[in-house]
Amino acid sequence: MAAGGSAVGPGRNCGGLGRPADIADPEPFAAVDEIERRLLSMEPSRNCGAADEMAWPGTEMQAVEELTGVEQHDLPNELTVLADDYVAQLATVSAYLMLTPEARADALRQVRTVLPDRIRLDTKVRVHVATKRG
Repeated sequence: MAAGGSAVGPGRNCGGLGRPADIADPEPFAAVDEIERRLLSMEPSRNCGAADEMAWPGTEMQAVEELTGVEQHDLPNELTVLADDYVAQLATVSAYLMLTPEARADALRQVRTVLPDRIRLDTKVRVHVATKRG
């Protein structure tokens, strides 16, 4: 993102949007988070920060000297999916793909055992906007 400030004309706006979908219910979220911290090379929690604290890439945008007025907005959305579909999606995540096939299958099995048959996903879209100085 550091180079992003030079790609925007003075007085123009730039933005970024998106974030991973998180399990909305705290209990299954914590159970999956614990499995991932134990088995994968992941930092604790995929959660991208509370709505009242600046999350990436907004934190990088704030560090770009040419940008000002960095704002973060969440557009709420929720989706209910089958746990089997959620686990199938996890199988495409690079942290899982870095495991051996046997370890990946074991990790995904462990995740599936802690999930109810249907899970709610927090699929809000996080939007960051800033203005180029000058």
